[in-house]
Amino acid sequence: MVLLRRLLLLLLLMFWQGGFTFYAAVVVPIGTDRLGSIQQGTITRQVTNAINVAGAVALSAWAWDIAADPARARNRQQVRWVLWVSLALLLAALVWLHPRLDALFDAENLRVLDMDTFTVLHRWYLWLGTGQWAGAIVLIFSTLQTWRDTDHRASQARMPSTTSPWTSVRR
Repeated sequence: MVLLRRLLLLLLLMFWQGGFTFYAAVVVPIGTDRLGSIQQGTITRQVTNAINVAGAVALSAWAWDIAADPARARNRQQVRWVLWVSLALLLAALVWLHPRLDALFDAENLRVLDMDTFTVLHRWYLWLGTGQWAGAIVLIFSTLQTWRDTDHRASQARMPSTTSPWTSVRR
């Protein structure tokens, strides 16, 4: 069950964070270059909904993993939960901002209704998304450390003792 839980989390994280990274680093620049920023925006406004749904699913699986496999060090476990809550709050902010940006975008006529407001909100959206991405990287690292520590403790528990109280071992 542990292996299945970890595999599920990894697949969901690859889809969510990998998709976000690939989209932001490759698709948006190419799309903007080929289509222009307004037409690229018609695509991005739909893609970001899917990325946010993927984030909600991945964060649900991550909460399960954090609860099911707590870090041995209390402070690491607290940091993991603080990071998770931060990612969830950032996702909520992105979901809240999305319809506000959408309302300023006239996709049918390919124009922005209020460019000043749109620019400010879009900048916030980009910064919050970047913060979420960075926080996810930190939480991934902490999760991998926790898994390594858990596996190490489990392997130590399974190994027979190589020393006995009746013999002395020099190292």
